[in-house]
Amino acid sequence: VIPLFVEQILAGKPLTITNPAMTRFMMTLDDAIDLVLYAFERGNNGDIFVQKAPAATIAVLAEAISTIMNMQSHPVHVMGTRHGEKLYET
Repeated sequence: VIPLFVEQILAGKPLTITNPAMTRFMMTLDDAIDLVLYAFERGNNGDIFVQKAPAATIAVLAEAISTIMNMQSHPVHVMGTRHGEKLYET
């Protein structure tokens, strides 16, 4: 969602958010690749690997990106939760 927010800010469009209270875990691309490689090397059929990672709400993420791009008062459009979308990741 970060590239989408950046694109919307640069285009002068409001940030589209499904639900500001939703939480999502944050992981860099490098961390995600390292986790996949670790699972390939050490995993067996049926194993589940979950890396502990910090979580943030979508509202906090949108505010942080707006601040980084010097757009503190950028408009936000709340669209509502989509079918099957989870409010909190576990």
